[in-house]
Amino acid sequence: MGSPADSEKSRERLLSAAGEVFAEHGFRHATVRDICARAGQGLGAVSYHFGSKESLYAAVMQCAHPASMATYVASAVAAGRTPEDRLRSYVRVFLEHVFDERQPAWQGRLLIHELASPTAALDTFVRDCVRPHFELLRGIVADLLGPQADETTVVDHCASVIGQCVFYKQSRPIIERAMTDRRYDRADLERLADHIAEFSLAGLTASRSALEARVAARPRRASGRR
Repeated sequence: MGSPADSEKSRERLLSAAGEVFAEHGFRHATVRDICARAGQGLGAVSYHFGSKESLYAAVMQCAHPASMATYVASAVAAGRTPEDRLRSYVRVFLEHVFDERQPAWQGRLLIHELASPTAALDTFVRDCVRPHFELLRGIVADLLGPQADETTVVDHCASVIGQCVFYKQSRPIIERAMTDRRYDRADLERLADHIAEFSLAGLTASRSALEARVAARPRRASGRR
């Protein structure tokens, strides 16, 4: 397979070609033959570099949302002094990923295929790439809601924050067609980050107040029944 540098280039070409083929056909219908042909590699290249089609797919999924992003997010979030600051940092970094124009077009299509027809690679993808992000947000939201919030309440609020961010990635073609005078791109990042953070903080503050009111009311209701 040549020098280490040549071997690494071969591996990268396979990953890129596999990303495109898997995004077009999904894991089950993509073939190793098609991937190797698009990469300009011999048929044994997948086995040499990855061992199997399944392992190649798992590596491609990792590329679609690299685990290293968790370190980047954690660094940005850690810089915040208050839970409010950390939430703003989290939202901004999330949107940076959403509007990152350097990402290959196949990445979004690949994830859509995977969500529509999950494979074993989804468990690894969630464990290594999604859950670290979620746990960061979960800690921020738990701090903002306070100790009276149970796990279900915290998770529901996390999903609301994430949903707002993902909306601008998955639904952008619909938004731009429904509102013909709007186009969303990286120039909107700061404005949208501020909007999502402020909207989320207002909702979290209201939820915390409601939870605290419920806790404060319990003894009064109990004494009234005696």
